[in-house]
Amino acid sequence: MKLLLIFSIILIILIVVFCFNIDYFSYDENKEVYRIGDILTNQAICKDDNCEPVLLNLKKIIKDYPESLGAEYIKQAKKRYDIDTLLNIIKNKNLLNKNLNYVAIHIRLGDVLCTTGKDEWMSKRGIVDFNKMYNKIKYYYNKYNIPTNTKVKIFSFFHKDHYTKKYDKNNCIENKSIEYLNNIKNLLQKDNINDIDIYTDRFPDMDIIDCLNAKYFIPSQGNFSGIILNLRNKI
Repeated sequence: MKLLLIFSIILIILIVVFCFNIDYFSYDENKEVYRIGDILTNQAICKDDNCEPVLLNLKKIIKDYPESLGAEYIKQAKKRYDIDTLLNIIKNKNLLNKNLNYVAIHIRLGDVLCTTGKDEWMSKRGIVDFNKMYNKIKYYYNKYNIPTNTKVKIFSFFHKDHYTKKYDKNNCIENKSIEYLNNIKNLLQKDNINDIDIYTDRFPDMDIIDCLNAKYFIPSQGNFSGIILNLRNKI
């Protein structure tokens, strides 16, 4: 009986750990960061305290994430910001299942909530005021007459990697991101929008596909939302 109880406890712990980590994606410092927006725009990122712009190592992305959309895009793209090529890659992988009945909301969080001083320009990559983001959500609800009982899936990535460490004092990136998402969820619930799932820090390709397959998509700001909008316009 005692052995059975111990086995049951271990099994429950394993199930909980599995459930809470199945989609979690964290950066290995030996790998290049995976930022699909920066891959498409060939945009420089800050790699040191002086914020000197350095382009992503595209060859290393292919090596580090060989099955990713980004790796395939790097190998096949014919020009900068080649949306058509990215869409073809997604189609060839049979990942599209369009118009599933849910609202996908992408919110750019993470480092943009914690930048100060000379790096404060980065905050423009996101909507740092959660009230402004919620006003945008409500605008889309009114524009498309979205029923309040429609499933809502919120997607966000905290950009907590080895290049954003300098912004992460006192765990700022995660703490402010979670606070922001909770504020959005509370505002949705006040408007009787209660069927809400929040997904954070998944591998970015997963978020792209889920945002493409949604019947409704609400963007925030930044390259990632822009890519999804451009892809959806071509489907």
